[in-house]
Amino acid sequence: MDKVLVTGAAGMIGSHLIDLLLEKNIKVFGLDTLEVGKFKNLPVHKNFRLIEGSVLDQTLVENLIDKVDAIVHLATLKKSNNQQESRSTLRMITKSADILMEKAWRTHKRFILASTSDVYGYGTSFPFVESDPVSFGPFNTRRWAYATAKQYTEQLAFDYAMDGLDVRIIRYFGGFSERSATSWQGGHVPIFVNKILNKEEIDIHGDGKQTRCVTYGADLAYGTYLTLIKDNISGELFNIGGDEEISVKDTAIKIAEIAEIDDIKLNFIETTDLFGTYKEINRRLPSLAKSKLILGYQPKWTFEDGIKKMINHLNLNK
Repeated sequence: MDKVLVTGAAGMIGSHLIDLLLEKNIKVFGLDTLEVGKFKNLPVHKNFRLIEGSVLDQTLVENLIDKVDAIVHLATLKKSNNQQESRSTLRMITKSADILMEKAWRTHKRFILASTSDVYGYGTSFPFVESDPVSFGPFNTRRWAYATAKQYTEQLAFDYAMDGLDVRIIRYFGGFSERSATSWQGGHVPIFVNKILNKEEIDIHGDGKQTRCVTYGADLAYGTYLTLIKDNISGELFNIGGDEEISVKDTAIKIAEIAEIDDIKLNFIETTDLFGTYKEINRRLPSLAKSKLILGYQPKWTFEDGIKKMINHLNLNK
């Protein structure tokens, strides 16, 4: 494998992955609109080329796929609440997967599809195992658009795999790094870190007792790399993330403790005010057994170490 296309290149996972690919002497084409991802996340390197454009530009995408051996499709779009339309999320995720996988299938290229732990929905068997059935709530809320679109792309990938596409699917659990977006797109941890360092009030959805597993972005990139290079795993689905479980409320408290900030203010918001009929998911805990067994994946960063690195970087670059 000499050349790889990474969509969503300037995002948190994409930029960490590009660093790793370049270390392995792999040439990388990065595609990004730079609407969410940051140009400063990207390296200056002779083996890296950034193409500023959209994964919905079929001609551009097909030309790029012709130049590479494999595609890692990370580009995505996530809206934040029930007041924002979700059509753009649904269309961007599903149409881009259609365009990229069809071309990859026709040209016999390896394909890595990024999905999400959101697809597990209201799963009640812990930890979440890749073979678990999914369980979504009522669809009369826009909050489910992201998970619905991602599940569609998973089904599309499995269909292509049955017809010969070498495709692998990753369900990412939460991640963060100094390269994260500080909007909803980047998840709650970067938002909390940014607000705590700026001594701003922190919004907590519901009572904050819901737990999540979040890990440093380099671990997500490492799991992605392992999924990319492993042979004979077409059609397989992998959980990638960390398995340290912490409540949303305690996450904010822990970040403040690491940042040595004594006084933080938490603002608890009813989820119905943001998401209508959407009911908060209480736990998201991954089983990493399959990823460890087949890929040799093992998270290297603790939550605390990742937060320390993120805070130190942000403080040095104020």
